[in-house]
Parts: sequence; C-alpha cells; structure tokens
Amino acid sequence: RGELLALCLGCSMLDFARGTELHKSMRAARDKVADRLGAHEFDREELNRKLYAAPEAPVVSVESEHLDDCINDVLTAVLKEQELSLKYPDSSSGEMLDLIVEPMTLAYYRGRFYLLAFSEQHGRIRLFAMHRIAATERRRGTSFSQPDDFSPEAYFGTQFGVFYGERPTTVRVRFAPSASRYARERRWHDSQRCTDLDDGGCELQWQLPVTPELRSWLLGFGASVEVLQPAELRHQMASELAKAGELYATSA
Repeated sequence: RGELLALCLGCSMLDFARGTELHKSMRAARDKVADRLGAHEFDREELNRKLYAAPEAPVVSVESEHLDDCINDVLTAVLKEQELSLKYPDSSSGEMLDLIVEPMTLAYYRGRFYLLAFSEQHGRIRLFAMHRIAATERRRGTSFSQPDDFSPEAYFGTQFGVFYGERPTTVRVRFAPSASRYARERRWHDSQRCTDLDDGGCELQWQLPVTPELRSWLLGFGASVEVLQPAELRHQMASELAKAGELYATSA
C-alpha cells in the first residue's frame, strides 16, 4: 500500500503539470499499481479524495505542450550529459537571453521544476525555472562531464530554499511566543541552532546566504519576528516594514 500512497501523492504534487505527458504517465503508473494491489474497488476520483497532497504554491500558467517539449529536451540532455541551448529572460531587464548550458540536475521545489546547470555566460552553476524557459534545443554531438565534487544536495544545502546567494553569513532571528512553536518544530536549514527564551519565544541561528527568498519568508511573520543579525538584513527588514506601515497608514 505504500507504493499506492506514494504514487497518489505524486499525482497530486504534479497537478501543476496537468495535461502534460508527465502527469499522464504518473496517473497511468498509479492506476497500474492500484489494480495490482487490488484497489480497483475504488474509482479514481475516490482515490483522489482519500489520498491527496495539498498544493504547495499557486499554479503557474504554462501551455502543457510547451512544458512537455521543455521537459523532454531537458531530461534527455541531463541523462545523456549533452549541452543545451536555452532562451531565458534576464532577471533584471527581462530581455530574452540566448544561453548555452551544461544541464546537471532537474529539481522539483514547491510545485515547480527547476534546471540546475552550468551557464557559460554566467560562469557558474545557476538555477533556471522551467516555466520561464521560452525555448530549448539539445546540442546533439556535444558532451560534458559533471564535476566529481558536484551534488545537488551540497548545492541546495547552502541555500535557504533554492535561490542562489553569494556567501553564507550568520543569521540570528528572534521569534515571539506566538510564532515560536511553528518556528522551532521545523528544520529550516541544516545549520540551524535553536535557543528557547524565558518568555516562551525562541531564537534561531543559521549559516546561510541572505537572499530575497529569506527576506520574503521573514517578512511573512510580521511583528512576530525580529532579525538580530546581520545588521544589513535587519536594516532591510526595518525599511520594508516601515514602507508597508506608511502604505497602510495612508490608505486608512
């Protein structure tokens, strides 16, 4: 039954890719396992009601045919270690860039697929959101070898989430009692250290890069969190919260 649970939850997790060959393949695999385990007494809709993974993030609108083509090209290039040509928007200007990359890992994070690849133009390994890739083309006849010391676990293990940060630094955050249970019962990063405070709150400390994803996560706690270190992040949080306060004061 564990196989059935895994495949049913997998179907729910891949619901953002509904209509693609990937989603159809997952459903077909689930149906085969269900029949083999004698679960044919449940119709498919009933299985969906009984075994379900709630969405991790809002669905991004992508044409299923385009996503199919991208996934097929990227997956083949990753497995065969072939270079890949991408059309991808620049993060600052939005201008469409023509890139040549060495695709290393196809990763899944919060309802999205991401490509981890070495980019010649950027001179480093970076992350590409699959739903933002405008076009792909495998460079047949090319090949590359992944560095022996590369692993996706090591790459993502230094980040908060999946987005790249320049260098790790000590981040210390105090959570108010109202948010401390939620904060302390989860391991947000491998370097996490937790100290319980006398007032029922807690202090978390990590060694990680400061990224927009980290700032956005902290801002989501509002007045229930206080950044203690580093000073630059504390200043950024204060500035954003002050702007938000002015916005709401004006509208009120």
